Amino acid sequence: MDPDPGIMEPVFQYGFAGFAMVLFGALLWLVKVVLAAQKGSDQVIANNTAALNSLITSSDEARNESRKVHDQLLSRPCLLPRDERGRNA
Repeated sequence: MDPDPGIMEPVFQYGFAGFAMVLFGALLWLVKVVLAAQKGSDQVIANNTAALNSLITSSDEARNESRKVHDQLLSRPCLLPRDERGRNA
């Protein structure tokens, strides 16, 4: 009894080998695309980090200025008249 030579014929073997090469080429192309996307995202991350550092610096300056204003306001006397209970009206 001979085995069925259907899938073992050279045409099918070459077809499977060709399909494997096509899949391997697609895999290489996808890796190339992913690496290009990663390269672009690295630049975006660097730009965002620089923007956040700038924001931190400006918010620190604003906080320092608001503390100066707060201290100046506390150093000045209150001009509101007091009511009979000793609270400002």
